[in-house]
Parts: sequence; structure tokens; C-alpha cells
Amino acid sequence: MKPRLTIFSRHDRVLTRKVMVHVRHVLSLTHKDYSTNKSTANQSRALVALGFILSVTTVQANTTVIIRRTHTEIIVAADSLMALRVTDKFGKRQIREGEACKVLRVQKRAAAFAGWTPAKHITLEDIQTFTRRSLETGATLESVQRAVSDLITEPLRKGLDALRLGDIEEYRKRTVKEGTSETIDTFNVFLVGFENGDPAVAYQYWRVTNAEGQPVRFESDSAHVNRERRITSFFGGVYSEIERYADDAEFWTQNGNINAARKLVQLMIDAHPDEVRGFTDILRITPVAACWEQIKKEGQGCTGEIADCPNPTPTPKSERAAPEETSGIGSILSGILTVVLLGVVGFGLYYALFRK
Repeated sequence: MKPRLTIFSRHDRVLTRKVMVHVRHVLSLTHKDYSTNKSTANQSRALVALGFILSVTTVQANTTVIIRRTHTEIIVAADSLMALRVTDKFGKRQIREGEACKVLRVQKRAAAFAGWTPAKHITLEDIQTFTRRSLETGATLESVQRAVSDLITEPLRKGLDALRLGDIEEYRKRTVKEGTSETIDTFNVFLVGFENGDPAVAYQYWRVTNAEGQPVRFESDSAHVNRERRITSFFGGVYSEIERYADDAEFWTQNGNINAARKLVQLMIDAHPDEVRGFTDILRITPVAACWEQIKKEGQGCTGEIADCPNPTPTPKSERAAPEETSGIGSILSGILTVVLLGVVGFGLYYALFRK
């Protein structure tokens, strides 16, 4: 049997490529020291050189996703926090944070993502790239959702199983609500857009059902909502504190869909700054277009995207305005003509009477 090269195996090369994919999120960011639980400045960019990183174990894309679906528009909002959980060659664990786009616009449709991914098996960028290409084919949202499910499920299961065996505390954080035995979604995918004139939402979540001592099994529910006429809200990621607003019609009416979504994301940023943070991207989709109400600057995680929702067009004058204006001028002219005619008639009578 040939000896294995322990310095740089094929698996290490694959891992290196995955690390390089995220290096733009890592190089100039801060890290959290687990031993002191203090956020400190990045001491040196050399610390993230590949020679110092043994593994990128997880990508924490925990976030809050808000989707508001009405008869005429779909609003998608999400924060931007992206964190890489890395272990250096000394075994020291660190969190390196940056920003990324959790909302992906593809023509007149969009996708949103929230949750945890295992970097050794699949990354958020892998999922987004596949989703973009699938949406670009013109396939229905339901078909794309099934394809994305096939892509994600097995790598996510493998990653969670490795986490369960290697770091039970981190595993619990990604699968169980803190302080309870209630399971939570490990990952969410939402696909939105108008199909045949109807506002459509296809979504899926992955949630573990196994006991801690057993291999990971998923409850992976999905749904496709398009012809239902009821106004609906969908929340993903971290949202326990705002769940009550999903069906609060008064809240949405008073604030408007865009401002309401913005407020809900901010509430979660305030409640869970370690899980939800950064710029809030907001996308608005109508039957004819998809545009950004607000989005982070290019180079901060959203390549090639700019805010492009047009300002409201001025309300055109009513068709009745011109006739009314014309009618007013006509009245003035008619009055003048009447005075002139009366003058001519009067002068004629005067001339006829006094000439005799």
C-alpha cells in the first residue's frame, strides 16, 4: 500500500479552495476569542494565512429573513451577518465575521437563505450559485426548490453528524432552541416571484429529529404557495421574538410592507446581535419587475447589485383638467365678445336715433 501524503491531501486541497472562496470575508475582519469570550481586533492578517488554518468547520449564515406576500407585491428582507468558524494549527477556535448577501435576485425572481452550513461539505456560496443557475433556466419555483433540496440535504446531514460527534455544544446550538428541548430549523431556503400573475413562494426547512446519540435524521418540510389569495408572511432563521407579527394585519398596515420588514429585522438585530447583524437588504418584487429598496454597497457581499427601485412617477393630470382649463379660457373670450357685440349694437342704435 502506498503511503498517504499527510501534508497536503486531496481533501486538504478541496478545503483550501473552500477557504479561498471565503477569504474576502476573512482577511480584514474581527475574530472572537473563545477562551476569553472577548471580541478583539484582528491582530494580523497573517493569522488567516492557510498555513495557520487547520480547518474551516462551519459557516454560520444565521440571519433573519422576512417575506411579506400580498396580491400585488412580495417584499424580501434580511440582515447580512456571515461568520466563519475556524480552528488554527494550535487548536484554537475563532469566529471571523463579515457581510454577505442572504437575498439573491435573479431577473424578476429571488431566493433567500438562513441558517448554518458545514464548510467541509457545502457552503452558502455553493448553494447560491446552484440556485442562481437553476432560476436562470426559467424553471418553476417548485422545481428549483426540489433541485436545491437534492443539493443540500445529504451534505447538511453529513456536516451535522460530524458536528454532533466533534462538538456537541455547537451541535445543540444549531439544532435546539436554547434552554429548551424544542428543535429549530438548521437551514431555510425561500424562493419567490410571480408565476402566471400570482405571487408565489416556495420554501423548505431542515430540522433534526434524532436523539443526540443517534445519526442525524431530518424533518424537511416544504411548500409551494401561489394561488392562495390570502396575504401571508414567512419568517426564516432567527425570529422567535417577532413571530407574533406574522399575522398582525394592523402592524403591517400602519408601517407599510417595506418599513414593517425593516423594523422586524432591526428588532432581531437588537435581540440577537451575535446571530443577526449588519446591513439590511430589502428587495421588492411586482408582476413586472424586481428591484432593491435598499442594498449594501458593491463589494460588501453583493457583487454587481445596485439599488434601482425607481422613484414614484408623478401622478399625471387627469384627462378632465385640460377641458376645464380650455373651458375657462373660452368663457373669458365669450364674455369679451359679448361686450363688444353689445357695444356695437348700442353704438348702432345711438347713431340711428340721434342722426334723425
